[in-house]
Amino acid sequence: MFTCLQLEEIQRVLLEVPSLTNTFGERGFSYTADVLDWLVGLEEALESNARPEVGIVAAQRARLIAIERGIVEAYADQARKTSRRKNLESACVEVVESVTGIVLEAIAPDRNRIRLAEEMMQQVVTIARAKSLPGFVTHPEDPSSVDHWQIMKSDTDIMGGLVKIFGWVGEYDAQLLAERTISKNLGVG
Repeated sequence: MFTCLQLEEIQRVLLEVPSLTNTFGERGFSYTADVLDWLVGLEEALESNARPEVGIVAAQRARLIAIERGIVEAYADQARKTSRRKNLESACVEVVESVTGIVLEAIAPDRNRIRLAEEMMQQVVTIARAKSLPGFVTHPEDPSSVDHWQIMKSDTDIMGGLVKIFGWVGEYDAQLLAERTISKNLGVG
């Protein structure tokens, strides 16, 4: 189970795929090197979060390195018809597509769980504002002087929603989501 920050770390790497696609579309000579670098970054993100998918990513990177070195052909039946570079780039496209799909499938349950927690936190903050809890209506001179988290935890009407959020993401991530939601909605942080 990912924490919010772990999930965001992996999603940041996945957000580099459009840049890779642009490089490929522009016929950039750095495409293969960029894909290999991207795979290393994805491996590091998965490894730092102890995800078994790191093995799949590493194996795909090894496949591309073997093709690049001429140890194996990307497509034996087409190897003589197209250049080595085109075969390698074609394999890179397949690897990016495959790895992205595998990682997205692996993180989907956590993405959904955190999305639900974010939606519930939005409701909790809205209730706090509707109840005119201290620091939720007027902006204090020093926003850091208001402990919004403790104010929400001490309100019995709000605590039920927080408990549900704790169940989805734990108290640490619940507090992180609260800070983000309050900052976004109230302009304090």
